[in-house]
Amino acid sequence: SLIAQYEDAVNTAVTAKDVARQETYLRALASFRPTELAYRYPLAQFMLSHGKTAEGLSEMAGMAPENRPGHLEAHLWLANQALKPKPILQLSSEQIERHLKHVLGKSPQNLQAHLMLAQIYAGRKEWRLAEQALSEAAAIDPEHYKGDPTCVGAFDKAPVLRSFQCDDSYRFGGNSDCC
Repeated sequence: SLIAQYEDAVNTAVTAKDVARQETYLRALASFRPTELAYRYPLAQFMLSHGKTAEGLSEMAGMAPENRPGHLEAHLWLANQALKPKPILQLSSEQIERHLKHVLGKSPQNLQAHLMLAQIYAGRKEWRLAEQALSEAAAIDPEHYKGDPTCVGAFDKAPVLRSFQCDDSYRFGGNSDCC
């Protein structure tokens, strides 16, 4: 199909580090299927990683509105970037919380979303909610948290939470669940 040919062309351009062709093919895919977020998300990632911040943010925000579920990875990306020391887009803790709750509404076992919620709650000194989010993370991946002093065991109103980031890859046919 034409779509498969363009997906292959994107992958070839990524391998060849041909930025101009990557952008051309990503834009073509997004225009062929404008309602399919699976094509808009890689285009947004590309824009953000190639200096077209306003366009990339506009695309991300369109895929992840605060008031409805939208695209899981876009919600997670917006929340994750907002928690960085120098975010591209400043969000309030309430806005980040809404994005993360959309993620958990679609993917209740999303470890990263639970950990980021714990970070938000701890920052607001909502200790019970932070502890609950960490407990849910530990239930999802108990081996990872067994005896881990940075997580549930050492939650003493000063949690140290790891920083998790999505893979910024925009290849097709690979692992599309970045988190």
